Amino acid sequence: MTFPYKGYAGFYLDVDLTKGKVHKKELEKEWTRLYLGGSGVAAKILWDRTGPDTDPLGPDNVLIVGTGPLTGVMFSPSGRMMFAAKGPLTGVWAESHVGGFLGPEIKYSGFDFVVFNGRSKKPVYLSLRDGEAELLDAAHLWGRETNVTTEMIREDHKDPTVETGVIGPAGENKVLYGSIIVDFYRAAGRAGLGAVLGSKNVKGIAASGSQGIEAHDMDKFLEANDQEMEKLRDPLWTESLTSLRKYGTTDLVAIINEIGRLPTKNHWTGFYEDADDIGPEIIAEKYRIAQEACHGCAIGCKYIIRVNEGKYSTGPVGGPEYETLMAFGSNCLNNDIESVFHLGKRCDLLGMDTISCGKTIGFAMELYEQGIISAKDADGLDLSWGNDEAQVELVEKIAKREGFGDMLANGVRKAAEAIGGEAWRYAVHVKGLEASGQDPRAHQSIGLTYATNVRGADHLRSISCVEELGYPEIAAARFGKDKADVVLDIMSPVHKGQVVWDMEDLYAI
Repeated sequence: MTFPYKGYAGFYLDVDLTKGKVHKKELEKEWTRLYLGGSGVAAKILWDRTGPDTDPLGPDNVLIVGTGPLTGVMFSPSGRMMFAAKGPLTGVWAESHVGGFLGPEIKYSGFDFVVFNGRSKKPVYLSLRDGEAELLDAAHLWGRETNVTTEMIREDHKDPTVETGVIGPAGENKVLYGSIIVDFYRAAGRAGLGAVLGSKNVKGIAASGSQGIEAHDMDKFLEANDQEMEKLRDPLWTESLTSLRKYGTTDLVAIINEIGRLPTKNHWTGFYEDADDIGPEIIAEKYRIAQEACHGCAIGCKYIIRVNEGKYSTGPVGGPEYETLMAFGSNCLNNDIESVFHLGKRCDLLGMDTISCGKTIGFAMELYEQGIISAKDADGLDLSWGNDEAQVELVEKIAKREGFGDMLANGVRKAAEAIGGEAWRYAVHVKGLEASGQDPRAHQSIGLTYATNVRGADHLRSISCVEELGYPEIAAARFGKDKADVVLDIMSPVHKGQVVWDMEDLYAI
């Protein structure tokens, strides 16, 4: 088959886990024409195959692995891919995106999408290579942490270039915010899609391919690529891109704290007086040893850290993003940066979303402070604010669903329901998804973003950096000169509906 639109491999996989069968099918032309790729096509598949009564952790749910027409091409950034399912935290649409190199390898293997349905009788993983796909036994991988799993898969295939997306013990134990870890430390973290894979007895997906991707008109494609690269050289973006290359997203700790939007003490306030202790400067000066980029990316915001000594010493490992620093740092009043590194690393190895995990621990700490729970309820742990050792123990307990961790493994909404009383007052979530690192009280459009986002308390579908970082030229161009000043006022609700609507449309593309 020759698919009529370029940028696509032209095939997808329908994986019947119950029967242990993999069906290779031609990609639906109408899917790409109407929904383009990625989230659009995944939403169509999910709509067709699930319903209101579908159990997110039952065999009738589907887990969709998706790429887009730009995944794997010579474009910045072209390493993006996504996963989607009916989510266990929210019971509605759930998606999680990730960069790295797995998405391109899935395309180079000859596939655009993978749809997992049913439930395997035994642990398996899906292997893709140059138009071929097969379910392989994963009994030897079950129970392993994500880094070991990836290393073992590469050893099994005798190919160090194999890229993976795998779950850890948390996903296997169906922690409702279990994540899928790509390339060792890049996470499709949000919404519990690792738990969905775990419920299906799927350890992950591995891909390595050599098939190319065609452009309809290579000259025009390269011209468009040059135009995008030229935009990155625009002085308008110089300061932001320089900071992103130097600090990664850790720079947001300082920026967001300054405007009073850094979730602190389980959203009790938006300002953390010890923010410098977990901020970009100390990380860059003391711990950062290298920098990385995802496939095709011209920015390279990922950094590698090392802690040379102390109880949280570690060899080279992917450093935490802003959201992890917030969730385990300011959110829990923990200014021990080395413990935050450790907590982020353990979540990656165990396969858990750092945002939901950190927010759930912060929730427990506030309940402890308020006297709603005691040390006895928490397996003897002292859940005082800033107790990093208690945080470390809880992360392990949550991943194993052990003791008090079993309740917390269900997220703040369900934990509050189980505890009862006034606990619900301290559960910060929307639709069951724990709030990300944005306090809407200090940025009015984010409140509307949280309220309207189908995934829940998620900023990635319509947050506006135009007002966040202050770009008057862009505000005037997109919303009109007469509206620019009030659009840039983050504390004003005026015109914020238009801002969120505009960003939703932009992000959808």
